[in-house]
Amino acid sequence: MQVVGHARAVGRLRINRERQMARASRFIDPSSIGQADEEFSQSPESRWIRKKIKMRECARFLAADLEKSFKTEKDTLCCCGLPFFKHNRFTAIANSPPSAVTWSWKTDTNVLPTNAFGEIEFVGYDEIQRKYVRMDAETKMGDVLHLLLDVWDMKKPNLLISVIGGTENFRLKSKLKDIFRRGMIKASKSTGAWIISGGMNSGVMKYVGEAMRDYWLTAASTVPAVALGIANWGSVKNREDLQDDFGSGLWPATYTLIPATEGNEKCLDPNHTHFLLVDNGTTNQTGLEVKFRDELERQIANTKTGNSQADVNIPMIRLLLEGGRDCLESVQTSIRSGIPVIVVKWSGGLADLLASVYESAKVQQVVEKLHGATRMRSRSVTDNIIPSKLRRAIEKTLGSDNVEGHWNILRECVYERELVTVFDYHKTLEIDVAILKSLLKANREQEFDQLKLALAWNRIDIAKSEIFTEDKIWPPGSLHEILYSAIRQDRVDFVDLFLDCGTSLKDFLTTELGSNRKKESKLPFEDLFLWSVLMNRQDMAKLFWRQGKVNKNYVEFGDLAMGVLTECFEADEKKTNVLLIRRHEQFGEANCLKIAVKSDNKQFISHPACQDFFRNVWMGNLALENGTFRLLISPVFLGLFLLKVKEVYYYVKDDQSNKSIRSNSPSIRSRHGTLERQMNLKRLASEPIRASAYCSVKDGWSRQNSESIEGYTKKKLQGIRWHLHRIKSIYTAPVMIFAHSVIAYFIFLGIFSYMLLIEFSPEMGSCEILIFIWILTLMIEEMRQFCSTSQVKRDEEFTRVALWQKFLKKKKEYWSDSWNKVDVLTIGLFILAAILRFCPETISAARVAYSFCLMSFFFRILHVFTVHKELGPKIIMIRRMMIDLVFFLIILMVFVLSYSISTYAIMFPNSVLRVSLIRQILRKGYWTLYGELFLEEYEAGGEDCTYNATIYATYPERRCPEERGVATLLMAVYVLFANVLLLNILIAMFSNTFQKVQENTDRLWHYMRCSLIYEFYNKPFLPAPLSLPIYIILMIKWVLNRGCGVCLDLSPDLSEAQDREIMLWENVIADAYTQRLKRDRENSMETKVFEISERVENIAGRISETQSSKDIVHHLDRRMDAMEEKISTILQFLNAEGNRKLLNKTEKNKEILAVTST
Repeated sequence: MQVVGHARAVGRLRINRERQMARASRFIDPSSIGQADEEFSQSPESRWIRKKIKMRECARFLAADLEKSFKTEKDTLCCCGLPFFKHNRFTAIANSPPSAVTWSWKTDTNVLPTNAFGEIEFVGYDEIQRKYVRMDAETKMGDVLHLLLDVWDMKKPNLLISVIGGTENFRLKSKLKDIFRRGMIKASKSTGAWIISGGMNSGVMKYVGEAMRDYWLTAASTVPAVALGIANWGSVKNREDLQDDFGSGLWPATYTLIPATEGNEKCLDPNHTHFLLVDNGTTNQTGLEVKFRDELERQIANTKTGNSQADVNIPMIRLLLEGGRDCLESVQTSIRSGIPVIVVKWSGGLADLLASVYESAKVQQVVEKLHGATRMRSRSVTDNIIPSKLRRAIEKTLGSDNVEGHWNILRECVYERELVTVFDYHKTLEIDVAILKSLLKANREQEFDQLKLALAWNRIDIAKSEIFTEDKIWPPGSLHEILYSAIRQDRVDFVDLFLDCGTSLKDFLTTELGSNRKKESKLPFEDLFLWSVLMNRQDMAKLFWRQGKVNKNYVEFGDLAMGVLTECFEADEKKTNVLLIRRHEQFGEANCLKIAVKSDNKQFISHPACQDFFRNVWMGNLALENGTFRLLISPVFLGLFLLKVKEVYYYVKDDQSNKSIRSNSPSIRSRHGTLERQMNLKRLASEPIRASAYCSVKDGWSRQNSESIEGYTKKKLQGIRWHLHRIKSIYTAPVMIFAHSVIAYFIFLGIFSYMLLIEFSPEMGSCEILIFIWILTLMIEEMRQFCSTSQVKRDEEFTRVALWQKFLKKKKEYWSDSWNKVDVLTIGLFILAAILRFCPETISAARVAYSFCLMSFFFRILHVFTVHKELGPKIIMIRRMMIDLVFFLIILMVFVLSYSISTYAIMFPNSVLRVSLIRQILRKGYWTLYGELFLEEYEAGGEDCTYNATIYATYPERRCPEERGVATLLMAVYVLFANVLLLNILIAMFSNTFQKVQENTDRLWHYMRCSLIYEFYNKPFLPAPLSLPIYIILMIKWVLNRGCGVCLDLSPDLSEAQDREIMLWENVIADAYTQRLKRDRENSMETKVFEISERVENIAGRISETQSSKDIVHHLDRRMDAMEEKISTILQFLNAEGNRKLLNKTEKNKEILAVTST
């Protein structure tokens, strides 16, 4: 009957069945995917997910309530949690025999390609899209890890934080909630950690999401935060929005959060970054993802932090907030696996219960042996009998059933004290430090693993406080491996720490070449410095620079730079000036002049090219032929009649179009307010275009061979435009701004002196009001100088940390100038005097403060002398001599105190203690240095002196001295040492300082003049107090532009072609200079002497070879003579033998003839 019922139901819903079958076939047959979805299916991520990641669907319907039947109840639920009408009914009929009484998700579900993956876009939240995927509960962990690291391209973590706790909404105390958020943010920033939670928008998972949200809002770090949510697919509310019928994923899937209702279904948290939705074919069942999560966490924890075998495994820690019975099993599993657990006390639930058990347990120290080594372990000792207080807490938190079993589990969880850390926010406010310290505590005996963890987290504070303790001794060479990792990862603080601990870089760079051979680095710091420079690691290069003292070669490099600059200046002055202010990206967009000023390179600043540049900036648009006399008498109005201004030419197209171009337009289009503009627009205004000049025609640099440009007509600026330009040029030239400022400053000193001497009274006069306005203008000028010390870029981050660092940088640069310190002190004295001035009781003190302030203002006149070549270096002499005087006074005070106290004790014993006693003691010793010997006191004692104790107790100055002879002898010895010896030593010190400064007078003056030009180039053209409106406008502009546009900028705007051409020109000059140096070295006397010595050695060698050749010849001659003698002897013998034979033959012939005749 059940089969017949199934058939009838299928008959009634035939059309729906066909749709279901078509939908199922799409997951198996990719050819059914439409053209629009095929594009997604062809992406590597989609193809991989569809191939590797599966899901489960119920394949056999079995009513959860056997008394109900799907024939009569349309909403009858299956054991999987879904009603009958949501099943694939054709499959359910085929696999549901009547005798079925049990249901299992492992056997009664079908494994299909997942239909829910892609990116989630949460409605009402930011547009950041989160990755998600629905996957089978039995998916291989290797595939899951590959999905995270390779497919989703997540950076491998240095720490894994698994957050467990209450899944239902519970309230954390506001302070604890803020501490938790801040701790998660700092842990993510410093260690690059992965934070794993349940991923739902409730309970502790919601707090994790809020922490990630705060991280994105406040983080200035580039380290991406990862919050991985592992949730049960069947418990996700609105999961239908995440499914795609075509199986190609949703990009994005629009997901709407719905307020929580009763039931197990909850919405996903919008602040998590990735979601793994575990599916076993069931719905509305909790805890199914726990096993999957534990396996994935173990898989991640068994992965190395890096790619080398020397790296440590990714450390893992569990963080418990609140929680109940389900979390107790997770904590027990963690402790058994050796995973540290942090219990957040005062969060409620299981966390408070575990904290109570941990703190109430007794601590027992146990010695264990592991691999032949002993170690000390801490154990928690608890009673078998449950205390009544803890029993009530267990019943309240975990339930009243199985209290004894829960107590045993709690005891097991706190037994290993190294693995449990209780965080109490009443004692500490840094949960991130507690996380890191708990990991180190769990690996206490593994120092190198601890150090590798601290290095991976980049937490130098943890390394210093927990690892590099005072009693720790590191064997030689033990830190080489970690030092290599620190250098490779650019951890400058760790490298500095290792070097402080005695690590030898020479041994570190030693290379093993064989069994008995080693290659050592002779200059390890220099080698690593060069490597850091080539790898563009500036901070690391600075560290090795300081440690290795690489700057001993800076003189040689400085000479080379000066030589190239000289060659460039002789070849083309204009291009050289552009070269001086060209930006260098490898040095933070700085130019040569800025680098020279920051490095205090007076030799470079004194170069004629730099001085020519600054001279043109100093004169502005004024002609260079204006002499010193004209400049002195021309301030205010006379300059309009006496001073000459450079003429200005411009080019107009022949067709009289509106487009025109200035002859003195720089070849570089520069921003307003740059020294490059001064160099081009002002200096070149009066110069005609010569053969070597460059003009910005159209958009490039064009070489001109005559004073005319094809298509343009040269004209001279005349008329009202010329007169306006002339007036502006005169009053905006830095030299005239300086002259007007000096005149105004002397007027200010005169008015201040008049006010203090004549008009100072309890009622404020007009002069005093004017002084107040004047000082206010000077104060604003100091604020402008402070803000313009380092320029703020528009794309620069304006976080709280960035602003504080920028402020410290500005303060350091501003405070490096001694005159700025004088200005701050002077303005501070004036503010103090102004405060005292408005109180009738302190009017006299105000007069004194005003007097000191006036003195300081008079001392400020010395800064004006820096413009003079003779007076400027004298200011340097005075400053350095004051330093010598301070050290001399330390020595002198030893003699003054010893003489004064001894003499007064001898002459006036048993004196009465009073304030005037100190003045009486030091009076004679100090004034004796200047010739006041007080002989009348030493010899006669004075006419009014007395020995009456009653009188001189009231009038100490009338007491007669005693033991005058001894005192006189001491005075003679004191005068000999103090006036003769010490003062002559002071004179010798002053003479030495004077000689040092005098030797470098020109360089010092050039450097001081450079600083003066920098200061007055940026000043308004009106002197104080007339410049007050200008300062207000500049301040508004500075605020609107966030610090841009009002600071001095030496860098021009070069196009790519222009920059390439100027660099090519510099390279040609540099190559020519190096070739000339090479020729000079070849033609130098030292080279010639060396070559002659080599030639002499070669000749000597050849002579010795020739001598040996002669010996061989003589030997051969002797052999030849001997051979000739032997040959002659043989020939003589042969001749004699031949003659004898011939004679015998002749005799025989004669005998034969005689016989014949007879």
